[in-house]
Amino acid sequence: MSNTWSKNYEELVDYISKHPSIEISKKSIVILDDVRPGFYQLFDAVRLNFIREKFAGELEKQLSSARTGARRAGSLSTVSTLIPLTYEPPPTGFFSTLLTAWMRGLFDLLFKLLKHEFDLATFEQKPLKL
Repeated sequence: MSNTWSKNYEELVDYISKHPSIEISKKSIVILDDVRPGFYQLFDAVRLNFIREKFAGELEKQLSSARTGARRAGSLSTVSTLIPLTYEPPPTGFFSTLLTAWMRGLFDLLFKLLKHEFDLATFEQKPLKL
């Protein structure tokens, strides 16, 4: 299994060390405008790849359950008749929404890791709150 998320984490920590204007401590978080895009690009890569590597099975179960539910409902057009708007979400819409929810669950945990409130092994064991 790949360990991309931990490599992303190392890149994030390296980025923070190279940009002294970033302050992440138990008392405060300061990420100035000039470094914010690079910081969050790496921060999001850690969260995304952590979920892909550690929760692939759970994601697949939720996607499978959603597909089964859609089949039972008949079709997207049948479901959309219950909704007053005519909206066809893109095929990746549910997956994107699900992934975003899981990534939100890691937001505070990753900042706690960066604050050294626990180590990497503990981070891996923390439950996601969705």
